[in-house]
Formats: sequence, structure tokens, C-alpha cells
Amino acid sequence: MKKLKFILLILISIFCLNSCLLTTAAAGTYLLGTMGTYYCAEYGCTRDRTEKDVDGLNIFTKNNPLKVKNYFESIKKRELIKIKVKGNNEVFTVTLPKNFILKKISDGYYLYDKEKNIGFFSITDSKDERIAFEELYNSAKKQENYKLLNTYEYKFLNTYKGVFTFIIDGKYTYRMKKISEHYYAYYEQELQEEAHEIYDYLIENL
Repeated sequence: MKKLKFILLILISIFCLNSCLLTTAAAGTYLLGTMGTYYCAEYGCTRDRTEKDVDGLNIFTKNNPLKVKNYFESIKKRELIKIKVKGNNEVFTVTLPKNFILKKISDGYYLYDKEKNIGFFSITDSKDERIAFEELYNSAKKQENYKLLNTYEYKFLNTYKGVFTFIIDGKYTYRMKKISEHYYAYYEQELQEEAHEIYDYLIENL
């Protein structure tokens, strides 16, 4: 009986020790999590972007400059396929190279190559207020310039295959194409030449 009590006492002691350690570990984890949340709220936390993210082609181009030309040639050899996408309150159709899909993001979608795991430019819902897509598109059809909230001036340059090209404040060049009633594809044109050609090919066939 004494031996049994002794064994039980040892087991209880081990249990208490484990409980204390678990409690301490949990408290430490909670504290670190709280500190991390506070730090991110105050200073912002973002993970490093990869080739799989939006505009991942930029990263691929920087890391593999000698492979970009061959990659572009492989894309052009793929069959172009029309796919239907169920967006917010509407269904729209896009034309993509084989093994390309649209990946969902908060304000729309972005083109993604499943074969090479590389992300491209986005197709954004016009409800995103960062860019006045409707007003910009309407001014482009009239070949007029557009000024956004008396700040950024969009100077119309040209149109080709339904793609409008603008230069913003004389510095940044953007290309934009209306995909459906509410969705627009667009990207900044300041890319390396090879990547620039891939984006042009994709948006012109979109």
C-alpha cells in the first residue's frame, strides 16, 4: 500500500510538473503572440513576396534573367483557352494560355501559371476605390486625359487590341483593359523588357 501511495505521489508530482511547464509554455506563447500582434499593428508585418504571388514574374525575371526569353516562347506555344469566372454579381470570360488559372485575392483575381508556379498581374473589381476604373476607361475611349481627385494625372498615350496605355504624372506607365462590366486588368509597365513582353502578350489576348 505504501509502495502504491509512493508511486501515486511520484505520478502526481510528474503531472504537476508537466502542468506547470505547459502553463508556462502557453503563457509564453500567448505573450509572444500578443507582442507580435502589437508590433505588426504598429509597424506592419509582411512576408517576403515569392514568384507565386501577384506580379511574381518580376521576381522570376530578377532571379532568372537568362530563362525569361525561353519561358515567354513556351507560353506563346500553349493553346489559348477561354474560361468562365464567377465574380462578384457577374460571370465573365477570359482567354488564358493552357495551364493558366485565375487565383482569388481580396479585390479580384490574378493570373497564375500552374505549370511554372508563377503569378502575374491582377484583374481587379472596379469597386476597388484605389483607381477610378470607370472614369479612366471612359476618358480613354474619348482619348482624353484624366485627373484623379485633383492629384494624379493620367495622360492617355494610345490603345491597341482594347488595351489602353497611360502615363501617370509623367513618371509611371500603366496598361489597362476592360474585361467585363466591373472587372479590369491592369499593370505597371516599368518592367524588364522580357517580362514586359510577356505581360503585353497576356493582356492583349485576355
